[in-house]
Amino acid sequence: MTVFAVLNQKGGVGKTTLTLNLAHQWAAQGLKVLVVDVDKQAAATASLVAEDLDTESVTIADVLREDQWRASTRLSDATRMADRQWGPLWLVPAALDLEDVWTSSKPGLVFRLRRALDEGDAHSMYDRVILDGPPDLGPGTVAAAVAADAVVIPTRPERMSMHGVARTVETVRVVQRDMRPDVQLAGIVPVAVDTRLREHLFRLDELQRLYGDDLTTAVPHRLKSDEASGAGQPAATLDGLAGPVLAATYASLCKELDERTAR
Repeated sequence: MTVFAVLNQKGGVGKTTLTLNLAHQWAAQGLKVLVVDVDKQAAATASLVAEDLDTESVTIADVLREDQWRASTRLSDATRMADRQWGPLWLVPAALDLEDVWTSSKPGLVFRLRRALDEGDAHSMYDRVILDGPPDLGPGTVAAAVAADAVVIPTRPERMSMHGVARTVETVRVVQRDMRPDVQLAGIVPVAVDTRLREHLFRLDELQRLYGDDLTTAVPHRLKSDEASGAGQPAATLDGLAGPVLAATYASLCKELDERTAR
């Protein structure tokens, strides 16, 4: 099993879109994939499961709470199947109460997610686990980096998004130094790239200069991409040329990330 954390301190840079489409492609290859929503905004949850969670639903917050941890709320207790259009994909959902966990300042908070994966049989049940992180550098992001084998950082080819990359890379380096020496930076992924725009080309050159071999295959912008995100469907299922182009891109990116983490 490989655990990937998709992180960027900046919001609106395509973390959830990348998470879900990587998950869909790995599942399409016959792998058993689990998405863990680590963001209180629960965008991955809303995309993978159309029905609203009820008050009795078990979420990642229940798994991570210290009081309920002692009552053995396990990862499997919160796991559910994603909607049919995503294929054979599993989800540990999030809800707004996750904020209470991340702001609790309890000892060992940032290690609980890793412990939940270790003790929840995830290693034997899944081939890939993808953690969809929050848009900040708080305990949720640190916990995801500590729990991961590899961190993936998506970025739009825009100045503010790239600032988020720099701060996230710094956070990963701190985690490597002080908490999890073996976590990898698997790649920085340019997303929503339009090579007709001079600004995008300039930022791609800047990313190459700053991060070199850490830069991965870029995900191209397609007008229909936003339709997929809004409808809660994989990009590969889009009509016209957009679907096949994005499916091939995400499949290539999955292969590249697997090769990078196998080194």
